[in-house]
Amino acid sequence: MPTPIYQSKLTDRLTQNESNDPILIDGNNEISTYELIRDSKSLAARLYEYGLRQNDKVVLAVKPGVEFLKIVYANMFLQTRVAIIDPEMGKDNYIHKLKQWDPRWAFVDSGLLLVSNNSILRKLYLAIKKTAFYFPIWDNINYLTTGIRIPGYKQHVTSLVKPVHIDLAESRNDSHDFIVVYTSGTTSEPKAVVHSFESLDNSFGHMVKLLGDPQGQRIAAHLPHFMLMGVNAKIPVYLWNYEWSAKRKLGFIRDNQITTIFGPPADYLEWILHCEKTAEKFPNCLKHLIIGSAPIYKTFLQRLLQYVSKETEVTCFYGMTENLFIATIDGREKVTYASDGDPLGKPIEDVELKIKEDGELMVKSPQLFTSYYHMESRSVYHESGDLVSIDNNGYLVMQGRKKDMILRRHQNIYPSLYEPTILKINGVQAAAIVGKYSEQKADEEVYLFVESTVDYSEHNFRKLLMKGEYSIDKEALPDYIVFCKIPRSGRQSKIDKDALRNSINMKI
Repeated sequence: MPTPIYQSKLTDRLTQNESNDPILIDGNNEISTYELIRDSKSLAARLYEYGLRQNDKVVLAVKPGVEFLKIVYANMFLQTRVAIIDPEMGKDNYIHKLKQWDPRWAFVDSGLLLVSNNSILRKLYLAIKKTAFYFPIWDNINYLTTGIRIPGYKQHVTSLVKPVHIDLAESRNDSHDFIVVYTSGTTSEPKAVVHSFESLDNSFGHMVKLLGDPQGQRIAAHLPHFMLMGVNAKIPVYLWNYEWSAKRKLGFIRDNQITTIFGPPADYLEWILHCEKTAEKFPNCLKHLIIGSAPIYKTFLQRLLQYVSKETEVTCFYGMTENLFIATIDGREKVTYASDGDPLGKPIEDVELKIKEDGELMVKSPQLFTSYYHMESRSVYHESGDLVSIDNNGYLVMQGRKKDMILRRHQNIYPSLYEPTILKINGVQAAAIVGKYSEQKADEEVYLFVESTVDYSEHNFRKLLMKGEYSIDKEALPDYIVFCKIPRSGRQSKIDKDALRNSINMKI
C-alpha cells in the first residue's frame, strides 16, 4: 500500500532549491535540506507502516535539533495533527493539557520516559531538581523515543530513518490544521491555538521577507519556532543552549560568525548586563537583531543600542500566537518616537485592521489561526485585547490592554484565568494578579495580591500554586506574593488594580 505523502505550501518551502549545504548545525550534528527531505519522507513511510495515520493526534516532547526537524516534517508529509505543550508551565498543568489533547502518538526524549518508568531514578531526579519534568506513560499512547538510544526500550526514531522501497502517493492539502500550540490556561481551562499549513506558511513568508537575502546570513536559535523560521528562510541555523552564560553566548556568536538573532527582550537583557559590567560590545558580525514576542520599551532599546554597531539593523515586531506578524518598526525609530503611546509600527502586507469603539484592535489576515482547540470556529476578525490608535503616519500605537493581560518573556498571562483557581484556596477572600514592567529585567514582573483569613507564609502559599488542585502555569507563578487588604472601587466594589499597581512603587 503506497504511503500518502501530502504536499503543502509549507513543505514546498523546504523542497524548493534543496541543497547539500548544512541548514541546521547542532554541535557536531548537522543536516542539509536534501538530507532533511530524504530522511523525513523515509521516516514518514516507516511511521505509516508502524500505524501513524492522517489526522492522528501527536504530541512532541523533543529537544530542538536534527531529530526534531525530521519528526516535524515527517508529520507534515503524513498530515497528522501535532501539539506542542511547553513543559515549563509545570507538570500538573502539562498533564491536564495532555489529557485534553488525548494524543495517540508521542515522540519523547528517552530520558523523560525512563525517569517516569523507573521509581528509583524518578526519586533521585526529583531530589536533584525540584521543578523536574518527566513524561507520563499511558496505555493509550504509542511512544517513539529520541535522544539517547536505550537497548530494548521503546522504538527509537533513528531506527526508522532508513531507505524504504515503497511507492509514495502524493496529494495536496494546504488547509489542513497541523499545529496546536498550548498557551495560558489553568488545570480546568486549557487554552490552545490551532494553525493550518496555510496560516503557518503565510507567517513564515513574512519572516522570510523580513530576513531578506539569505546569502551570507547565519542564525542562532534555541526555540523550535525560531529554528523552523530560519530553516524555511534557507538560512543556516546554529543551535545553542539557552542556559549558557551571556559570555559564552556572545563567544558562540563571534566564533560562528552569527549574523541574525531573534527573540524576546529578556533574551537580549543578559547580554546587555554583561556588556554594562565589562564595557564589551556585541560582536560586529551581528547584522540584524529581530525583537518580539513581548513588549519592547524605549528604555530597553536605549540600553541595547549602546552595545551594537551602528550598522546593525534592529527590527521590533508586534504579533501574537493567533497572528504571528502584525506590524514592524525600526528600533532606532521607535526610540525617537515622540507622541503618546508605544509605537508598534506599520501593519505588514495582507494584515487588515479594525478598531472597535473602545479602542480594541481587531485583526484579519491569511496568517490568522483556525480556532482555539476547544472551540469549533472563530470570528472573522480576531479580538486582540490590545487598545490601540493609528497616528498620522499610519503607525499602529499601543495605548494599553483591554483584557488586563500580562506579557512575560514570550508568554501571555491572563489573570482572569488564574484568579478563580486561587480563590478556591482555603481562607482566600480576594486575589488579584497584576504586572509591573521592570527596567532591570526588561520584562514584566508578576505580583499576586491575596486577602486571606488564614495566616499563610509566602513560601507555603507558593507551594499551593506549584502543585496539586490549585496549581497554575509555571509561567504565571508570581515573582512576589503580597498579603494585604485589597482595595476596591466603584458602586460594584470591583478590585482596584490601578491602586494595586501604584502600591508596587512603594516598598513591599
